[in-house]
Amino acid sequence: MQPEDFNLTPENMDPTEIGTMFSVSAVVKSEPQATPEEAGAELPRYEPIQELGRGAMGEVWLMRDIYLRRKVASKQLLPQMTTPEVQDQFLSEAQITARLEHPGVIPVYTLEIDAEQRMSYAMKVVQGKTLKEEILALKQAQEKNPNLKEWRNELYRLLEIFLKVCDAMDYAHSKGIIHRDLKPANIMIGPFREVYVLDWGIAKVWNTPEEESETSQNKVIAGTPRYLSPEQARCRKLDPKSDQYTLGLILQEILTLTPAFQAKSMPEMLKKILTGNRASCSQALGLHSIPADLQAIVARSVALKAADRYASVADMATDLRQYMQDNETQVLPDNLPRRLLRWVRHNPQRAMLGSLLMLFCCSLAVAGSLYIWQKTLIQTQRRKAVLEELQLQLTIAGQNLDSYLGGLEARLEYLTGAAAESWLRGKDLAGPMYTPSHLPQQALLTPEQEAPVFWSFPVWLDNPSSSFARLNSLTPIFQRVFAVAANPQNKVPDWLQSKTHSSPVGWASVQFDQGPHLIYPGSPQASEVPELLTQAKTHAGYQAQGQTRPFWFAQESMGTESYFSVLAPIKGDQGQTLGEAALLIHSPYLLQELKKMQIQEGLLSLQVLNAKGEILFEIVKQPAQSDLPADIRADLKAGQSGLKETADGLYFYQALATADWRLLARFDFQKLLTQEPSPHV
Repeated sequence: MQPEDFNLTPENMDPTEIGTMFSVSAVVKSEPQATPEEAGAELPRYEPIQELGRGAMGEVWLMRDIYLRRKVASKQLLPQMTTPEVQDQFLSEAQITARLEHPGVIPVYTLEIDAEQRMSYAMKVVQGKTLKEEILALKQAQEKNPNLKEWRNELYRLLEIFLKVCDAMDYAHSKGIIHRDLKPANIMIGPFREVYVLDWGIAKVWNTPEEESETSQNKVIAGTPRYLSPEQARCRKLDPKSDQYTLGLILQEILTLTPAFQAKSMPEMLKKILTGNRASCSQALGLHSIPADLQAIVARSVALKAADRYASVADMATDLRQYMQDNETQVLPDNLPRRLLRWVRHNPQRAMLGSLLMLFCCSLAVAGSLYIWQKTLIQTQRRKAVLEELQLQLTIAGQNLDSYLGGLEARLEYLTGAAAESWLRGKDLAGPMYTPSHLPQQALLTPEQEAPVFWSFPVWLDNPSSSFARLNSLTPIFQRVFAVAANPQNKVPDWLQSKTHSSPVGWASVQFDQGPHLIYPGSPQASEVPELLTQAKTHAGYQAQGQTRPFWFAQESMGTESYFSVLAPIKGDQGQTLGEAALLIHSPYLLQELKKMQIQEGLLSLQVLNAKGEILFEIVKQPAQSDLPADIRADLKAGQSGLKETADGLYFYQALATADWRLLARFDFQKLLTQEPSPHV
């Protein structure tokens, strides 16, 4: 931007809140806006839904990815922004954001160039509130009704958010990238407490010859005035400590609920920044005192000289975490009284024991009573610790099994999506269309199957018709489902050339309501798959109407093999049902996944049940002497989780999120109480 692009008028926003690039005595004014028709035109992969927002250089649209059937946010340049400098900056923003593969940075999916040579890039759609909005909401609540407890609770929540921002910036710095425009408005908090650092438009790779040359030649200040570091304001060479300074200003704003720098004009603002004349950090709105450790952390991070700041953002975050865990901080070491008070808070039992020892000298009777109380307390704590350890281990085990089942569901959803695409928009492809009774003479025999198996094509259960030749495009889809189910790193050609074709998926079925039924791999045995699926549906009382997500069935046998089947509907563009697809999963693979779970000693049995309480597969070391108690059966049927102790042992159970299954474990609780605690306890 040039000097004429800036304007200081009362109608504009607070000039110290203006972001990205500005000169020392200027505020950005808006660029001419493009029409929605211009903005969403000719993106071959994405269809525009609605405009989400626009700025001086670009606009953001909500788009539909027609290939992956998801919504994305597409950021693109305005039609008039065609200069090489603007395009280079836009490309740099997309490339830098894409390089930062971190949960705190919005992932970039693709970079697009339309027919008019306008660049855009697609990224994840994020929703939520900015940190600026969160701070304003807390400020308004405290001004209206001051409450110390509520302020502390909200402060700790905002500090947890701030730590996630620090983690993201530490990662960016490790990749050689500085943001240069951090501020509360560029930090998004999602509905599930996810945190994103936004707007990497003026981010730079630091400590490079190009960056040094640009710093020496370009005297335009990059960033938002209110959150500039002194070296930014002087147009000096920047490094990660510049971002650390801005993070310190954001931390002060979180603590005090007001910006660290406030001014009526740009020159006044820059003067305060260069002299370090920031607002006091001792109180929040004059209502609540800020702890000394937090004040010291802010002071260290916003030191005028970069050498006086923390060595890195990671060190700053470590000090903040130490404070939140009530530990001594590096920036403000404890003196003797503080150390004593902290020890008492961290060791209440030891402090109490010291007091009891003093009382012991006065009365043996009191000492004896206190000893019994102490022993009971330790036993209670030991019991609580063992229960917490068991709950943690079984929760992790359930999450691992959920993750494995979720991976198989993802393969099925990939198959249903490809099947719908082939049915609706597929092109006819030449290729063999065999049936189970008419197959080639030569075939590859696997050790697990006596019948021939053809991995290069599926079979058609109905008489194949050339009018359905477009479905031949499903062959590589089937192959990818089998290969990736075995190992997400598998490449289909390598898997096809393997001798065993090992995969947890035994068979795949795609059946259209108004079309053919395909089974992969090609084999005479393929004709038995529909019978197995019909039997599974009958046993489960399955009703196809209203089903929108994958449905898991109990184990069924086909020949000498047994399979768990998972079925999902094939949906069209308007949500109409085109048919259904299913995967048959080898039973031993699920049992093998159950055996991988790291459960400590004392385990008597580990079972996976369905909603009816029927055992699907299990590991039994010692059978129970009696039936499962009725109250546990009721909880399992209701999909509840819990811990209950019975004569047969301690039962822990939880519902799995992926399939409508339950994980049930039984332990020898007394053995767990007497053995040595694990490192987690």
